[in-house]
Amino acid sequence: MVRPFIFILTLLCLCFPVQDLQAQTCPGNIEGSGITSVADQVWSSRIEARISEVSDGFALADSAVSGRFQSFNIEGTPEFSLSDRGANEYSGSATLAFELGGLASARRELLSAEKDSYLAEKLVQRWVFIDEVQDRYIAWRTHERERLHLQEYVNEAASELEPIQAARTRMLVSKLDLADLEVEFARINAELAEATRSSSHARARLFALLGMECKLPEVKKGKVPKDNPWKALLENVLDFPQVKRLEYHDKKLAAEAELLRVSSPWVVNAGLALRSTNDAFHFGPILSLTIPLQTNKAQAHLSKARSVASRLEKQQTIQRIEVELVAEGKNFDSLRAQYASLGEQFMEPLRERAQLFEAAFKASQIQLHRLIRARRELHEGEHKMLLKSAEIEAQVLKSIAIAQLLKSTEKNK
Repeated sequence: MVRPFIFILTLLCLCFPVQDLQAQTCPGNIEGSGITSVADQVWSSRIEARISEVSDGFALADSAVSGRFQSFNIEGTPEFSLSDRGANEYSGSATLAFELGGLASARRELLSAEKDSYLAEKLVQRWVFIDEVQDRYIAWRTHERERLHLQEYVNEAASELEPIQAARTRMLVSKLDLADLEVEFARINAELAEATRSSSHARARLFALLGMECKLPEVKKGKVPKDNPWKALLENVLDFPQVKRLEYHDKKLAAEAELLRVSSPWVVNAGLALRSTNDAFHFGPILSLTIPLQTNKAQAHLSKARSVASRLEKQQTIQRIEVELVAEGKNFDSLRAQYASLGEQFMEPLRERAQLFEAAFKASQIQLHRLIRARRELHEGEHKMLLKSAEIEAQVLKSIAIAQLLKSTEKNK
C-alpha cells in the first residue's frame, strides 16, 4: 500500500508545481529613482490586486442598483356560486409599482462616495507605509555615514600607530604614551564596531519592511541647501491624503444622509383589472398611490450631523498640518544656522589646535597624550557635525519624499 501512495503523491507534485520560494527582486533602483519610488512600487504590488477586486465589486454593485420599478403584481380571484342558479365569477388584475423621487440616484451616489472613501483610505495607508520606509532608510544612512567616518578615523589612527610603535622600539616614545595611543585606537575600533552593527541592523530593518533586498546607494556627504524645502509644501496642504480621506468621508456621510432621507418613497401602482360574469367580460384601469407614514429621517439627521463633524475635523487637520509644516521649516532654519555656527566657531579652533599639537609633538615640545586628547576632541566635534549634517539631510529627504508622495497621490486619485 505504501508504493501506490508514493506514486500518487509524485503525480500530484508534478501536476501542481511548487511556487517559487526565492526572494523577490527589488522593483527599482534606489540610487536612480529614490527610496520613495521603490517603496511606492512595493506598496502597489501588494495592494493592487485587492484594490482591483474591490473596484470591480463597486462596479458590479453600481450596475445592480434597482431602478424606479419596484414590482410587477398579478392577482386572480375566482368566485364559485354555491347555488345551482348562481354563476361563477372570475376577476384578476395586473399592476406595475414604481417609485417616485430619487432613491435609485441616491444609491448610486452613495456607492460612488463609498468607493472614493475606500480609495482615499488606501492612499493614507500607502502614505504611512512609504513614510516608514523613508524613516528606516534615513536611519540607515545616518548610521552608515557614522560608520564611514569612524572607518576613516580608524585608518588614520592605524597609519599613525605603526610608526609610533616602531619609535617605541627605538626608545623614542615612552611605554605610557604608546599605551595611551593603543587604548585610543581600541576605543575607536569599539565605536566602529558599534556603528557597523547599527548600520547593519538598520539595513536589515529596511529590507524587512520592503520584504526584499535592494542595492543601497553609496552614502556621500551632501551640501546644505540654501532654500528651505518645507515652505513650498504649504501650498499643497489640501492634497495631503489625511485631508482627502476626511473630504471623501464627509461626502460619503452626506450621501448616506441623502439616501436615508429618500429611502421611503411614494409608490404608484398602475395597471389593468379584468372581471368575467356570465360569459361577459369587464375591464378597467387601476391606479393607486402608497404614501409611507414611517421614514428614516432620524438616521438621516444623524448622518448629516456626522458629515458636519467630519467637515470640522478636516479643517482642524488642515490647520494641524500647516502648523507642523511651519514648525518643520523653523526647525530646518535652526539646524542650518546651528550647523554653520558649529563649523565656524567650534570646528575651526579644534582643527587649528590639532595641527598645532601635531607640529609640537613632532618637535618633541609636548607629550603624546596631549596630541591624543586634541585629536579625540576633534573627532568628537566632527562626529557632532556629522550627526547635525545627517539630521539636515534627513529633513531634506523627508520633504522631498512628501513632495513626491503628493505628486503621485494626484495621479492615483
